[in-house]
Amino acid sequence: MCLTYLLAQSRRNNPNLRVFAATIDHAYRANSAQEATAVGSVVSKWNVDHFVGRLSYRNDPQTMSNFEEVARTLRYEKLREICVAKDIDTLLVAHNFDDCLETFLQRLLMNSTIFGLAGLTSTSTMPLPPQSPEENIQILRPLLKFSKKDIRDFCTTNNVTWFEDVSNTDTLLTQRNKLRYMINEYVPEIQRSRPEVLAVSREQLSATLEQIQALVASYNTQKQIFDTYVKQHSYVFNTKNCSISFSLPSSQWRQFNNPVIAKWLYEQVYPLSSAKNYHWSYAKFERQAMERIQKYISSDDVAPFQLNYVGVLFQVKKRDNELIFKLSKQPPLAEHRNAKVLITSKWHLFANTWWIRLGDNYDKPYFLRWYNVHYKKKVLEKFPELKSGKDLFYSRIGNVPILVDECDTVVGLPTHGLYDQRVAGQCRPKTPLF
Repeated sequence: MCLTYLLAQSRRNNPNLRVFAATIDHAYRANSAQEATAVGSVVSKWNVDHFVGRLSYRNDPQTMSNFEEVARTLRYEKLREICVAKDIDTLLVAHNFDDCLETFLQRLLMNSTIFGLAGLTSTSTMPLPPQSPEENIQILRPLLKFSKKDIRDFCTTNNVTWFEDVSNTDTLLTQRNKLRYMINEYVPEIQRSRPEVLAVSREQLSATLEQIQALVASYNTQKQIFDTYVKQHSYVFNTKNCSISFSLPSSQWRQFNNPVIAKWLYEQVYPLSSAKNYHWSYAKFERQAMERIQKYISSDDVAPFQLNYVGVLFQVKKRDNELIFKLSKQPPLAEHRNAKVLITSKWHLFANTWWIRLGDNYDKPYFLRWYNVHYKKKVLEKFPELKSGKDLFYSRIGNVPILVDECDTVVGLPTHGLYDQRVAGQCRPKTPLF
């Protein structure tokens, strides 16, 4: 309510600003629907359009052990639905500093990396897989520096009505609720009633979080320096087969901390990976995959090194004092090699890697499937400009999709922009979300 009020007031200086408010009714407690309607009545007085998104669940929320995770996903799906319907490209959410502390403790319990411990950021992308390559909804969190008390005091001073969700005090519902209770009630009471007990105060948590955020900010600055250096020298992203190659002096590599390079590499290979839960893979990458890469680089071993992680093949070679990297998409698993996917004029994310669609004019069904050696002759007959061994071919198993008709005749190589005269299409690699 505070955020909506501030946005409504900001239109005095920007009368063309369109402001919409969305209330997500989690349908968990009694009277939530009536409360959502009441929110609309208040914001309508500020000349703000209001939408209510009511969530529905496959199972009874009361029995869910992961209710918080499920509700978060459904909540953002509903918010995205509203944004797409109204052509909205900026979603503002009212996370505050209390949310940051709770997130910090949650991730501490999960043994998160330093980047995870830094918690919520002021800007981010939608935490959902995109539905098309054009989707670009930015999330802003303008109230992160303010505590919940600050926000309540502001609302009281400015006569802004707000609503308290009583389920936020249910410590049996979510882990976040337990942490909220610990920070704001349990520990302060212990400190008042039993001063001899050592307990971490809210102030100490805040100071620790701020130190972590400062360290991560410095890491991000170093990551940008590393990125600039590599991409100004030998960095190549081959969109035809989704591979990346680059090289740099080993002395340059050693100038950067392990978390800096690990995070940079992790971000680079996102477009190459078919992994569906990619965003949950960073901790293992930093602690396991990156440890093996660093061990090889620090050793006297001159034989080429490789490992597979998140569906990406990492290859490293040493030549004199130079490190040569090749990052490539792993060939499809055996059970996926014969997959056949109907493709239309709607965007389809093939293998969680390429966005592909047909033009509006096509006369029969067309399908995407993985290239393999049996298509080699057909492909070269259809597109003689291709040469064997260049871009398209990856050992005996192709690493690119081909477009075929219902008779399995090759009619297109979407990643190469090559199509039969009967059909037209578009192809874009998955773009980084970081």
